[in-house]
Amino acid sequence: DSEMQIGVASVPLEMLVRQGHQVAKIEGEHAVLEPLTGEPRGTLRVLLVNRGQPPTAYKELAALAAPPPPPPEDGNPQS
Repeated sequence: DSEMQIGVASVPLEMLVRQGHQVAKIEGEHAVLEPLTGEPRGTLRVLLVNRGQPPTAYKELAALAAPPPPPPEDGNPQS
């Protein structure tokens, strides 16, 4: 359980933007560099997945955000 840093890796995430698709997936191998000298120490293999739901239409979002109508003043439901 040592907390000694052994290297630094940079993973670009631009390709995980779904842009209307249900799933975006990237697989890659990235260099792990020594933090002080920048010399390679190894590699990091990753598989990243961004899953989502289909985009919601603006009208549906606006309807969800609208407050519910106030109850009738006489306490009886309106027909």
